[in-house]
Amino acid sequence: MVNLRDPYAVHILPAAVEYKAAPYGKIATIPAGTKCRLATNLPAADGLRYWALPWEGMTEKARGWHRGYGFLLTVEDVRGSDASPLFATLEGGE
Repeated sequence: MVNLRDPYAVHILPAAVEYKAAPYGKIATIPAGTKCRLATNLPAADGLRYWALPWEGMTEKARGWHRGYGFLLTVEDVRGSDASPLFATLEGGE
């Protein structure tokens, strides 16, 4: 498996992601197979984040959003929802 913290690694989305942003609603559906890179420009205090790279067949709305804001994804998006948790949570406020 590719190191999820490697800033040079290219990750592939295992499943499509419906991307929504308040208050705009649905912006795009990012298809499975889209390439992503680690978001090295953001703090990862609450988990790793990834930027989706442009994909074939992007709508003009999606292309504009990508240029202006980007599509920020979570580690769960990149690993797949059926993967075991990457970060353990502590119970009881420990």
